[in-house]
Parts: sequence; C-alpha cells; structure tokens
Amino acid sequence: MSSNESQRRVYHIGPWRLFWIWLPFGPISLVFLVLGAFSRDPRAQAELLIGGALFLGVTLCIHLLSWFARLELSETGIRLRQIGYRLEAPGDDA
Repeated sequence: MSSNESQRRVYHIGPWRLFWIWLPFGPISLVFLVLGAFSRDPRAQAELLIGGALFLGVTLCIHLLSWFARLELSETGIRLRQIGYRLEAPGDDA
C-alpha cells in the first residue's frame, strides 16, 4: 500500500440517511399497491398497481444513486464520485 493510499479517506452516505429516502415514498407506494390489489374495478386496479410500481421504481433509482455516491479526501485533492459523473479538485485548489 502506497503512502497516498494510506492518507485517503472515503465517505459514503450512511444507512440512516438512506432510510430517509424510503420514508416518504415507501408508504405511498404501499398504499397504491394495496388499493390496487383489493380494487374491484379492473381499470382502477391497473392504474393503482402501475402507480405503485412507478413509485417503487423511482425510489429504488434514487436509493441506488445515493448508495454509490462517495466522497474521497486525500492529500492530492478531493473527489466526489457518483453514477454518471465525477467531480475532482486538486489539493492546492481545495
């Protein structure tokens, strides 16, 4: 292990903050799915099930984006990594 690697610190989003993503959207999607499961009207059932699935899908995407985000601090600079992009600043500039 090089001296640069030993001085590097990596920070991830904690599990408690990941839970807060699900707190507002989880119950909404469950309400849609439960109402869709017990609805007697086929059109309303389809709409509610699709709405619940969309809420779950969007929440899962936000959760995955947050899960893979990380902040790396080292003597050479700062790096923020996320799915689809990476922000870097040299150590002299930060």
